[in-house]
Amino acid sequence: MIGLPDEKWGEVVTTVIAPIPGKEIGEEEIIDYCRKNLAGYKCPKVVKFVEILPKNPAGKIVKRELKEMFSIV
Repeated sequence: MIGLPDEKWGEVVTTVIAPIPGKEIGEEEIIDYCRKNLAGYKCPKVVKFVEILPKNPAGKIVKRELKEMFSIV
């Protein structure tokens, strides 16, 4: 999850997902699942889908690159 710029709130919680090939999942399914299992302020308001998540050499997801991909400048 990352925070992306929002006019009203400053930032909005956004989930970025790279689906498993051959599996389909919708934005509403993800948001509903999060609402049932997370505190309200942690639930994503937006879901973005990508082919591959950017990772560093250690295998960790590089959130800075995700923010750059989706930020409106």
